[in-house]
Amino acid sequence: MYVRLDVKDLGFIRWNSHSISNNLDTTFTFNGINVSNLLMPGDSLTSLSLDSNYIKAYHAHQVRQAYTTKLPAYINLSFRMFLDEENKIPLDAAISFRLFANYSPYVYGGISYFITHKTIIGGNVSYGGYRKLGLGINIGEDLGKGYLIALQTQNIESLVLPNNITGEAALLSFKKFF
Repeated sequence: MYVRLDVKDLGFIRWNSHSISNNLDTTFTFNGINVSNLLMPGDSLTSLSLDSNYIKAYHAHQVRQAYTTKLPAYINLSFRMFLDEENKIPLDAAISFRLFANYSPYVYGGISYFITHKTIIGGNVSYGGYRKLGLGINIGEDLGKGYLIALQTQNIESLVLPNNITGEAALLSFKKFF
């Protein structure tokens, strides 16, 4: 069993006096344009003008000054334990937060199984972060001499519920242990 605490991106950026900042009213929302036929955009794009009152208002609030930006710090507490004496079934769990960001607490749980002494498969469920529900699967292989390769996703729920959830992602990782 192990417990791990990560704190990343804790800090700030201090911009110099040559930087441009904007203090804007954020009630304006732009939702895009309607293009009925992507291959023949026609009038939908030719009539679009960015020289609107919004652009003028944006430039009117520009100030050249030094300022500070807080980084969206990441804090993660995770643990792993094995559910069997042969260490073939690892259970992983984590909770994480991102400060100074529109991020809800993220909770993760996963279970895996070593189908051979070098190959592992598993699944996970998560909730929170920048989204709500997340479901995932993974497979990994120990290539020997400290090299590991893994393929995983935490977004298969969009394939199961395509009308309710969107977004797909995959992660391919290579690791070398020294």
